[in-house]
Parts: sequence; structure tokens; C-alpha cells
Amino acid sequence: KSNLFSLEEVIRALIELKSKNQSNDYFMLKLNFGVSGQGNMKVRVSSKDWDSLSMKAKKVVVEESLDSGHCFNIKMTHFEFFERIVLEGAVVEEFVQGEILDSPSAQVFVSPMGVELISTHRQILDDKGQKFVGGEYPCLDQDKQYISGIALEIGESLKSKKVYGVTSIDFLVAGSAHERNYFVIELNIRKGGTTHPFMLSNIALRSDRYYNNGQLKGEDNRDYIYRSNDNFYPNRSLFKTEKSLINKVAKSGVLFCQKNKRGVVFHLLNSYEDIGKIGYTVIGKNKAEIDAVDHLLKQVLTGQPCRKLSIVGRSTLH
Repeated sequence: KSNLFSLEEVIRALIELKSKNQSNDYFMLKLNFGVSGQGNMKVRVSSKDWDSLSMKAKKVVVEESLDSGHCFNIKMTHFEFFERIVLEGAVVEEFVQGEILDSPSAQVFVSPMGVELISTHRQILDDKGQKFVGGEYPCLDQDKQYISGIALEIGESLKSKKVYGVTSIDFLVAGSAHERNYFVIELNIRKGGTTHPFMLSNIALRSDRYYNNGQLKGEDNRDYIYRSNDNFYPNRSLFKTEKSLINKVAKSGVLFCQKNKRGVVFHLLNSYEDIGKIGYTVIGKNKAEIDAVDHLLKQVLTGQPCRKLSIVGRSTLH
């Protein structure tokens, strides 16, 4: 349920969703302008005899559930959260039950000429499964065909409505190791957390295949993968500026090397001096390369003892 601009509307939406699926006790309340899961509140609406309750009693149950809801932004009180519903609006969703196996996403580019698949990713979330940390390109092979097909269908629907540009579609994969159930959970009609790593990687690899069926190829026509992190906090006592940080990383041998076509590309550096956070993308040919570079980079940025990595070589892009 969307377009909710008052607590009363939220309560009515929760009652409606609970009445449609009484076996589900959990719901997610999301602020319209929330980012990276920081505008989310998980609510448990539980009652053994829901059908027998009067509308007034159901309202009391939901109100109590909201008062005890879990707000993922620890700096925001419940009162502040409810105030923001009025200011920016909110949406209520059913919370997917069962074992969550993965959170893949797909990006499409919609234009009047058609819909193209840009990329697929496996999203990296925090331990609560709410905050977007980064992504791995591409998503798992077993998910790619399904989410790509759904993403292209959504893109065609957007095209028919003359909604053009980059759109990211987020999924949840739930069930068991033997049965994978897919849920479309969010549509981001904008450039988002998986957009800039893909574009930067194309630039670094000097690829002209920006929208080639979701593939990332270098000028050598080889396939590449990467892992991005938009929420890393280096040891600020070691690096006063982003320039000193880059110089230290360059000496470790992990900055992207045009010759070997692997290594680290930084982004979001303008946030470092203000809040101490940076973003980076590790590009390589396989997971072993990505893991080695990512591990050494984190050692350098946190001040742990480490040795120079020999697989990268001299950095030519930073």
C-alpha cells in the first residue's frame, strides 16, 4: 500500500494487509525518502483471533505494534519517524517470511527506442538485511535469467508510460536451498548504488559494451567481475585527507592497473573529510583476485600490517 501520508492511513493499510494474509505477522513500513534502509521500520502485527476482533480492537493492536516497531535508523525516535510520514509519505509492504537466500538486482536502460539490460548484481547488505553496503557483479548464474526477464518486462511497462532512463529493480530470493522463490520488492527509477560501479568499471576497462546484455567486457574482449563497497570507514587517525589515503593505497599496489586490468577504483571520496566514509570498486577476472585485493585494501585502510600485492602491478588509474 502506497501514498500514505498520515499515521491513520498507515494503520488502515496494515489492517487491510493483515486481513488479506493472516498467517503473516510481519510488515515493513518505509518512508518515501529513506535511503539504504534507514527509512524502514519493521512491524509485527500478531493476533490469534484476528477475524473475531472488531475494527476498533484491530486498530488498537496495530497502534501497539507501531509503538513497538523496530526502526532501523537508531538515531530516529518513533515520534520523529511518524512525523516524517506526514512530510514525505510512506508505503507498507508485507515482510517476506522464510529463509532469505539472496538479494539480487537488475538494471535496465529505458528509451523511446527500446529497453536494454545494463547489468545484474548480487546486493551486499548489512547483518540486519536492511542497509545497502555494496554489490557484486554479476549476480548468481541461477538468478540471472529470471531477474533479467522480469526486469526487461518492467522496462517495457515503463517505456509504455514514457518513463525513460536508468531503473534498478531489487529482488529477494527466499525459500530453501532446493526451491528459490523470487519477489520483486522495489523499483528505483534513478541512478543508484549499483549504477556508478558499473559505469566506472566500463571506463576503467575501456569497454564500449555499456549495455551488452548485462555483460562487462574489457577492450581485450574478456569478461570481468567486480565487488563494490559504498559504506567503508577507513581509520581517520591515519589519513587526514583523501589524497593521503590514495597515496598510501597506491604504495600497496592495489590501485587499478590498466595493463593487468585489475585493482581498486575509488568513488564517493568527497564524503571522506566530512563523515569519514568512502566507496570503492575492486575489478578482477575472478573471485580469488577480488578477494585478495579487497582483503589487502581493508588492511591498508584500517592500519593493519600487510604486504604489497604482486598481482596488480603499477597503478595507472585513480
